[in-house]
Amino acid sequence: MKISLMIEGQDGLTWSRWQGISRAAETLGFTGLYRSDHFTNPAGPVLPA
Repeated sequence: MKISLMIEGQDGLTWSRWQGISRAAETLGFTGLYRSDHFTNPAGPVLPA
């Protein structure tokens, strides 16, 4: 079984978080890492917690 990750990038995902997620996905052996094609959230920005 091949498992990939899909990340919703418009909801508070910073570049440093994206780098951490991608490194972890590679280290853990996930087949792929994908990002949604939505660049904004209609409800407004989601700030990092």
